[in-house]
Amino acid sequence: MNILLYIISSTVEIFLCLLSLAIVLRLFLPFMEMEEGFLYSFAVAVSEPIVAPVRKLISKIEFFESFPMDLSYMFTIVAILAICLCFPTASTFL
Repeated sequence: MNILLYIISSTVEIFLCLLSLAIVLRLFLPFMEMEEGFLYSFAVAVSEPIVAPVRKLISKIEFFESFPMDLSYMFTIVAILAICLCFPTASTFL
């Protein structure tokens, strides 16, 4: 049973880490003028299904309606970090 929990915990931990990396790449690659490459396209394809609902939720808040920056990336990263803090680490099951 512990090995199954270890595998699930490790998989979720790796997925969340890669998702965070995709979001960060999506933010910084345009600054390096690399918006046309495979890496940017992959980062958008992976992160958009997670960022889009957060963006939609934020746009419903009156304070953020006229805000000049898109804060959905920051809120998504904070949510991922909160999930990581609440989720038991893989070493707990060894």
